[in-house]
Amino acid sequence: MAYLGETEPEVKQWPVLLSGYRLPGILGINQTVGAMLKFAGEAVHREDVKRTAVEWTRNCPREDFGCYAAAMLGTVRPRWDFAGHPQDCQELFTPDVHLERIRTTGRTFGDCVNLSVFYASLMASIGARVRFQVVDLGKGNGWDHVRAQVFADGEWISMDFSDYELPDCKCMMFEF
Repeated sequence: MAYLGETEPEVKQWPVLLSGYRLPGILGINQTVGAMLKFAGEAVHREDVKRTAVEWTRNCPREDFGCYAAAMLGTVRPRWDFAGHPQDCQELFTPDVHLERIRTTGRTFGDCVNLSVFYASLMASIGARVRFQVVDLGKGNGWDHVRAQVFADGEWISMDFSDYELPDCKCMMFEF
């Protein structure tokens, strides 16, 4: 297994799996967020991603990003099996992998990193302003959760269905 931090993730063809051991501390966060930004940034230009986002938000008024976010959560949540990863290891799939799994089996899976990239890609493909919020849950593990957020109606809406309560959290934001 390659170390994610040795080189910048290279996306040659879709779908792509980025897999490897995460560097410790803030270097690991930079490494993971860098891959997230790359995968999401490339996915927003893919027609299948945009077509899916348009389909899943078709009942919303045009450019109502709050409605888009709610529709997306309502569509993805029953199809997503939340799966963690071994400590200090990260697997990141491109949104195409998740879309294909949903098309073929009706379900997909992944951790908060995969879910965030999936949501951010879909929402950004239809014009939403999105960012990643990296969170320290205060468990002593450092930065241990991430979620996508969408800007709608003057506020950031979290695209997350974890059970984490995050009042007054220590957070880092990465907008793209």
